[in-house]
Amino acid sequence: MSKYKNIVKDILYVSKLTKTKNKKLLILLAISLSQVSAGIDLVLIASFASLIASQQTNLETLNAFLLFIDSYRFVIILLVIFRYFVSYSQQAILKKIELSVTISLRMYLFSKILDQRNFSVSDSRFYINTLSTHISFFYSSFSIFLNHFLQACAYTAYLLISDTELFSFFAIAVFILSIPTAKLISSSRKYIREEYNQGIDLNKDLDSVLENFSLIKILRMEEKEKKSFNKSLKNIYGVVYKNFQVQTFTAQLPNFFTLIVFSIILNISSFATKITLDILGVTIRLFQSLSNVSTSLNRVANSQVHIKEFMEFDKISVVRNPNYLSLIESNKIELKNVDFKFLNSKEYIFKNLNLEIEKNTHNLIVGPNGSGKSTLLGLIGNVLTPESGKLFTYTEKFAYIGASPFIFNTTLRNNILYGNSYKISDAEMNKILKDFRLFNEISNYDLDKIISNKTLSSGQMQKIAFIRAFLIKPDVLLLDESMANLDENSTNLIMKLISEQKITLINSTHDPEKYENIDSVVEIEIIDENRVLKVTK
Repeated sequence: MSKYKNIVKDILYVSKLTKTKNKKLLILLAISLSQVSAGIDLVLIASFASLIASQQTNLETLNAFLLFIDSYRFVIILLVIFRYFVSYSQQAILKKIELSVTISLRMYLFSKILDQRNFSVSDSRFYINTLSTHISFFYSSFSIFLNHFLQACAYTAYLLISDTELFSFFAIAVFILSIPTAKLISSSRKYIREEYNQGIDLNKDLDSVLENFSLIKILRMEEKEKKSFNKSLKNIYGVVYKNFQVQTFTAQLPNFFTLIVFSIILNISSFATKITLDILGVTIRLFQSLSNVSTSLNRVANSQVHIKEFMEFDKISVVRNPNYLSLIESNKIELKNVDFKFLNSKEYIFKNLNLEIEKNTHNLIVGPNGSGKSTLLGLIGNVLTPESGKLFTYTEKFAYIGASPFIFNTTLRNNILYGNSYKISDAEMNKILKDFRLFNEISNYDLDKIISNKTLSSGQMQKIAFIRAFLIKPDVLLLDESMANLDENSTNLIMKLISEQKITLINSTHDPEKYENIDSVVEIEIIDENRVLKVTK
């Protein structure tokens, strides 16, 4: 019982966070429609028993209604139509709940990841896409569980009123049925946990392959990666199949019990004579409902695995240093006593980090691969939030250009004006495009031309990123290997354009010798597994 109390507690927790409108009302409406459907089923079963076999029920009120139906048999047609309309409405409501929760939950997760800014790409994708889908599926499963549970109660009440002795026989069968059902649900939870963990590992492996696609092709490692991916797929879908077997057996067990129970009853003469068409029909519907109860309960219990993961995510995704950035009157940017590590990681990238960058200077950040150059840029630009420490800055007008430019599949105009709050004329945009020599052909300088990362070279994409940054008119420009795809002439041109502006330039690079007129070099050294900054001017 404590397990199911915890499930309800977890559900209420997630339900509060999703803030889906009218969720309780919709669930209540779906349950009410389910009971209407069960009531119509009872009337239809009794009607068929009365009209086909001239058998009456033990309920006087229902018998009176059966006399009315006997006189106006077209009512049966209306009842059947109405029953399936109610069933459709109920399923539509459940689907609406599921989709509404999916939207709310994905937006909640998306917002949390943007606010926290310390998640890896792989973790972010998993939380927003996969975890949210599993949790939202819970709500429809929970509603289905309540629906069929209450339907089972209605059918049980009918059998209890009809024949107490026969009902006691069915009650014993239901009790026996509950024992293997509980064990099967427990096994299914175990497989769901396995599937969840292997799914995370598979996503990370897939991200790694996609990020290093060129290297894999050049080194002719395709076959090795195919075999590795195939092995991972077989492992995870092996678990999926085992869970399918358990869930299928759980769903079919009540129907199996139904046939066994009736087979036993037919061999007991004192019980066999009590079986009427209405009791037969209601009993079949009862065990069908029990089958749906066990299936939906299985799904609800399994969903708790994902809800637990979500609750863990919600705990670790609390912004622990909300006042990290302080805007002050100063001539420098300063990081003070900063401790930083990514969420879901135990290793700190920086401990007690301190750094000063003077205003309107050109600064290089250098260091070996994996030393934390990009992370340092993220901390300076308030893109990443450390666990402790402060960022003091004279401005919040930052721009950033990375090694892989952000290009949308839209017009050239929309690409270069992304994130811009200024009114920029077409003439100004065309001038800077030509200053950067973006295209060789005049005809391509069309601001409404559709571009994408498929139609541009890597150098052109890099130039668009610089144009976008220049039009924002930042006080601080952060560069992360942003000249890597540019030829020497383009690099010289961009550095000349930057030098003509009053701007603080912080440039992470592997090629410091390419740059002139440098005011400071920040070198990241790794000493005894600790990162230490060495600043030379």
